[in-house]
Amino acid sequence: MPVFGPAAAAPQQRTVAFINAGTEPIFVIRIGHHATGVWSEDLLGSTNVVDVGDFRSLRVPLTQTCWYDVQFAYRGGAPQEIDNVDLCSATHLFLKETTPSPRAAPQADRT
Repeated sequence: MPVFGPAAAAPQQRTVAFINAGTEPIFVIRIGHHATGVWSEDLLGSTNVVDVGDFRSLRVPLTQTCWYDVQFAYRGGAPQEIDNVDLCSATHLFLKETTPSPRAAPQADRT
């Protein structure tokens, strides 16, 4: 009879570098699940901004899973999302809009 060990649990917190590869400063970064509409607090806090070409190493709170959607927003812009990011293994994430439109689907490098 096969014996299975406990399922690998997601770490409770992890540090990931969020790199602004876009053309405007980023004012909000959240993680969560688009399908449920449940998002974390702004990981940048109310005073931090990620300038163009800059990055912020942020501690991300992980619970029960490694797979999250990442939401980010420019000043006054609609939130953009990158779906299904493995935050347990990602060391950095490039955040970039595909067009100047705030509704554009973002591109990401998930390495």
